[in-house]
Amino acid sequence: MFIKITLFVLILISSVLPNLFNPLSMASSIFIQCLVISILSRLMISSSWIPLTIFLVTIGGLMIIFVYTTSINSNLNFKILKFSKVIFKNLILTTPFLLMNFNFKKKDFISGYDFFNMQYFKLFSCLNWIPTSLIFLYLILVLIILISLLSITKGPMRKKY
Repeated sequence: MFIKITLFVLILISSVLPNLFNPLSMASSIFIQCLVISILSRLMISSSWIPLTIFLVTIGGLMIIFVYTTSINSNLNFKILKFSKVIFKNLILTTPFLLMNFNFKKKDFISGYDFFNMQYFKLFSCLNWIPTSLIFLYLILVLIILISLLSITKGPMRKKY
């Protein structure tokens, strides 16, 4: 029943999104969708790295959108929309779906569920520890180089003229 309700929430938010005109309200609806999708994918997959990555990338993009829109339109007012038509249409469309009796199981969502986990953990096995550690060292080296390039005293990499 939890999955049906969350799918209904996703459908409802997706149908409301085209009617929104304020970037802040659009970003909040995208945030709610991302949160629900991350929770659902965490329930489907035993590993939490993929939902966490999806969530962090989406939140980073939403932060950029928020900073951009607040710098352009800082005094934009919200328009209150009448969602009664949208909610009524969604109730009509999703009621048959909610009344169906599905047996959702964890392994029904992804075929090859065990295969996915086996492939994921082969990266960290004893046989592959040298390439994995080299990748980690490379990422740390790039991080240190970028931090030294972007020091606070030198200013940003791109200067406005």
